[in-house]
Amino acid sequence: MAWHSFKTKVAFILSISWLIEIRENRTTMFDTTTAWRGDSYLSLGILGFGLYVLLGITSLPSVSNVLSWREFSFIQSKLGHLTLLLCTAHTYLYGWNKFLSSSIYKWYTPPGYMLCLVLPSVVLLLKLLLITPCVDHTITRIRQGWADQRNPKDSQPLILYRTD
Repeated sequence: MAWHSFKTKVAFILSISWLIEIRENRTTMFDTTTAWRGDSYLSLGILGFGLYVLLGITSLPSVSNVLSWREFSFIQSKLGHLTLLLCTAHTYLYGWNKFLSSSIYKWYTPPGYMLCLVLPSVVLLLKLLLITPCVDHTITRIRQGWADQRNPKDSQPLILYRTD
């Protein structure tokens, strides 16, 4: 019975506030930033957790023996980086504007979530550097044996000292 009376009072108060706004011909701006930030925070966290579970399951010996090398490599490298990106973005959304508040810095140290972002951010920046076209093309050529395709006449043995 108490819940019904509470709902009735809240509905009455809201209807009065709406009537006052209509009578005064004013509108209250609805800020959607908090709504989409919260939804993004939760969805990135759920997706990241799900992919971490998938990575954990595929790293089990019984599962990894069933997968081909190509499947295992794709899951562990590509999905691993995607998982890291999702979970890092989840943590960045968690501390959206908290890092600007001076009350967060107790004893002049940053909060734990900011310290936890250092290593994943460095890894993602280095991965971004490696997938840029100029670096990726060179790395792909080296992996395909580009360094071994030299002309044997052009390569001379290294002579460290002369024997006369």
